[in-house]
Amino acid sequence: MLGDARDATLTDTVRNWRTHLARGVLPLPHPSPRNRPWVMHNPWFEAELLPVLRERVAGALNSAP
Repeated sequence: MLGDARDATLTDTVRNWRTHLARGVLPLPHPSPRNRPWVMHNPWFEAELLPVLRERVAGALNSAP
């Protein structure tokens, strides 16, 4: 879905989530327990991106018919 808009690495792509979100895409790492080390090495993911994701999901659920 990102195609040429993705960055060189997964970390770079997810780190630039604000740019991608402006285009309507929110890149995320696979939600596997094996990715826990990645999450631990990238604390900005839980601090910055996850609150926005949670807010958008809650908004979508609240506006669903």
